[in-house]
Amino acid sequence: MPGHRRIHAGQRDGLDVHRATATLVGTSLYAGFTASALKTGNAGQTSISGVVLDNQEHPLPNVTVRVDGTTREAQTDTQGQFKITEVPVGAVRLIADGSTTSAEGEWPTLAFNLVTIAGADNPLSAPIYLVKLDTVNAKTVGDQDVTLTLPDVPGFALEVKRGSVTFPDGKKTGKLSVTPVNASKIPMAPPNGMQPQFIVTIQPVGAKFDPPARLTLPNVDGHKPGA
Repeated sequence: MPGHRRIHAGQRDGLDVHRATATLVGTSLYAGFTASALKTGNAGQTSISGVVLDNQEHPLPNVTVRVDGTTREAQTDTQGQFKITEVPVGAVRLIADGSTTSAEGEWPTLAFNLVTIAGADNPLSAPIYLVKLDTVNAKTVGDQDVTLTLPDVPGFALEVKRGSVTFPDGKKTGKLSVTPVNASKIPMAPPNGMQPQFIVTIQPVGAKFDPPARLTLPNVDGHKPGA
């Protein structure tokens, strides 16, 4: 197909060890991407490993990391490291449950999608970053209209209508928190190549809004009206 070319990876194993770039003819514009390669083996030896840190790069011990829908899990050690053995092969959903950490404060639960290679230890390409939740400004939602704001972030608002929230346990009322996240240490890549400078986590994970909650964000990226 015109404009397409198949690229064959080299012989090295590891994360992000292969890099390809493409330059638009006649310009200085280019795009690049990296690829990882792992050796396959016995499916029963498949594992997932990684490290869980806070936004100041400190390890978080006793965070429970599990493969969703299975009994396979592990807890992080004093260095924040974990390894889950005998995990399924293929597409899995990894859950990092910060509620079990022994670190002071309340911490979120986050979910990640990844694809495991049979028989390999599948290391995460980056640390899992958890941010300590702002429980001071959390509010009870469900029984009335509520607007959550952030005192240190003028212009931010999350407007939650009465009866619109369903929490993960099925309840219609509960505590909702909003916490800013360090943009350089976000726990997962934003979709569609976006690189916003202002990011928050709304907890608990899995809370559903119907009708959707109205979200107002400060224009820290300096976008023009209507952008």
